[in-house]
Formats: sequence, structure tokens, C-alpha cells
Amino acid sequence: MFDFFKPKILLDTHILIWYMGLGKKLPKEFETKINNSSCYVSEVSFWEIAIKVRIKKLNINEDIKSFILKQPFHVLPVKTEYLQMLQNFICQPKHNDPFDHLILMTAFVEQIPLMSFDIEMNKYF
Repeated sequence: MFDFFKPKILLDTHILIWYMGLGKKLPKEFETKINNSSCYVSEVSFWEIAIKVRIKKLNINEDIKSFILKQPFHVLPVKTEYLQMLQNFICQPKHNDPFDHLILMTAFVEQIPLMSFDIEMNKYF
């Protein structure tokens, strides 16, 4: 259910992973902001997490999509507009992560602020 009175945020993949209780501990202020916001997750994060599980960089016992569907998160599919914007995207010289690029395009097109600890990602906002 959409709550039009709550601020919107798009969760970067690592924030989603930490919110799930995997990896680093999510700082309390981030957890509070997530719990008080209308949160969005890109389908790109499913892809990124699946690859991390496959190459053994992440261990998840539960299906990621099942976990997310239990949360009050809104899942955003990849749209053609993101890919069109990506063609003209000029990234920072050291920022070559294709997952990050698509998540950034999602944030730009949908005009939703991105929650990330990634310094490279935050340079775009």
C-alpha cells in the first residue's frame, strides 16, 4: 500500500542486504528512516543479490524475492526509460558498477532519493 504522506526512498542493494540482517549492521538512523518511509527496491537488486549468492559473496537461506514481498517495499521493474538514460550517462571515472548505474537511473527517472553508503553513488546527488 502506498502512503502518500511518507517520504519516498530507493534502497541501494547493500542497504537492502543490511536491512535483511546480512553483512554489516544497518545504523539505527537508517533503519528508522526506512521504517518511516515509503521504500522502493529495484529489480536490479534481485539480480545483484543472486549473483553475490552464486559467487559465494553472500549467504542467504531465504529467497530474496519472498523476503522483499514480506516487507512493505515497492518493487520497481527495469524500464526502457532507465536504459535510454543510461546510454547518455556520464559516470565518475572510478565508478564502473553496472548494477549501480541502473539503480541510479531508476532514482533519476522516478525522482526518488537513493539511500546508499556508497561514496561513489552519493556523488551524483
